[in-house]
Amino acid sequence: MAVDHEELLHLLNRRQFLVGSAALASASLMPWKALALSAAPHGFVQGDFEVTVLSDGSLRLPLNIIAVDASPEQLAEIAKRLGWSSGKAEPATNIPLMKKGNDLILIDNGSGNKFQPTAGKLAENLKAAGIDPGAVTKVVFTHAHPDHIWGTLVDGDKLFLPNAAYYIGGAEWNFWTDPGLLSKMPAEMGDFVKGAQRNLAAVKDRVTMVKGGDEIVPGLSVLDTPGHTPGHISLEVSGGEGLERFIA
Repeated sequence: MAVDHEELLHLLNRRQFLVGSAALASASLMPWKALALSAAPHGFVQGDFEVTVLSDGSLRLPLNIIAVDASPEQLAEIAKRLGWSSGKAEPATNIPLMKKGNDLILIDNGSGNKFQPTAGKLAENLKAAGIDPGAVTKVVFTHAHPDHIWGTLVDGDKLFLPNAAYYIGGAEWNFWTDPGLLSKMPAEMGDFVKGAQRNLAAVKDRVTMVKGGDEIVPGLSVLDTPGHTPGHISLEVSGGEGLERFIA
């Protein structure tokens, strides 16, 4: 279903907007598809925040993952309309980087080398934006799915963002780090569980648990948005009239 961005804007207070990491495809005067598929970073200002939207590339997944009850004919039509010519679902993944004062805040850190060659582009796009991974001060995990946290480690056991503090919803952390979770989940979710536990364990000594209403920094507040995962969070960014288009 097409989303009328003007109608959607009326649902949001014009002095704030929501960031949901890969779900964010928003920028002033920029067509969503050009942003989602472009390797070049795109920036805009929202209140006190300088926002740079970085591409992590695109995933390549079985087509029926987007509509499990759709017929093959319906799936083919969806793929045609979205320009997916590979016979797979190819959702783009975009990662916001937010600068305020001395803080560089990354919202999720992508999938690393787990969905290459189509994804795992964050490192090169940080470089294209002139940003050293060591300069990132904070990382907020919206949730612990592969395309959001599997970029945490590089070269097996080194942190991709070595100087950052990490933030995650407490309910999300507790869900994925449950020692018995693997036995409670369907077998096909085994890699999700192992990957989440591996990457979360890597930041356990530098992580802060958050909940709805908490602030990452002044003007960047946590919203509890469970459903996609048990402890999923979104972020509310205060600001002025700088955002002209929001498409989710």
